[in-house]
This record gives sequence, structure tokens and C-alpha cells, in this order.
Amino acid sequence: MSDESGSRDLAMNSAFEADCLAQVDPMVQELVTVLKPHARGLRRWSVMRAMRENRKRQSRDVPPKFEVEVERVFRRFSSGPNATFYRPSETAGEVWAIHLERERGL
Repeated sequence: MSDESGSRDLAMNSAFEADCLAQVDPMVQELVTVLKPHARGLRRWSVMRAMRENRKRQSRDVPPKFEVEVERVFRRFSSGPNATFYRPSETAGEVWAIHLERERGL
């Protein structure tokens, strides 16, 4: 197998996995939408504010335990070798970021 076909297969698998993630939990897509424009990440507070504003703009409900759910989703998809999200070690405070190379299918 050549490197090019291996890379293509890996990209297709990543896109498939990302699609599955978004179907499993739509909040993953919301997090991607908020974090994608910010390569260095955003503070947790800014992520929550942006997600609330996006939901209000779309006339979508913001449940009472919204932040707890967002935090749960972030933690779930920020662990393991193929994590979509991460906490940058070079930043102070609670900053959330996205691995841009891993989110292509979201």
C-alpha cells in the first residue's frame, strides 16, 4: 500500500468517524462550530457564551444543565489517541481547543 492510498484511507476513516460522532451527539457539531475559527482555542466561559448565543439565534432551547452537558461532551471527545478536542498545555486557565486535522468531517 502506498503512503498516498494509506493517507486517503485514513482520511476517509476519520471523516466516517467524525460523521458518526456528530450523529451520536449533535453537541459535538456545536462545539466544532464554536472552536473551529479559533486555532489557539477559547476559554471555557467564551465557549459557553458562544454556544448559548448560537442556540438563541437559532431559537433553540438552552436547557437548565446546559453547561454540564457541554462539559461532559468536551471531556468525552478530548480523551484518547483520536481526540477531537483538547486543552492546550501552553495556555493559562481553562482553554478548550480543537484538533483541526481531526475535525474535517464534522
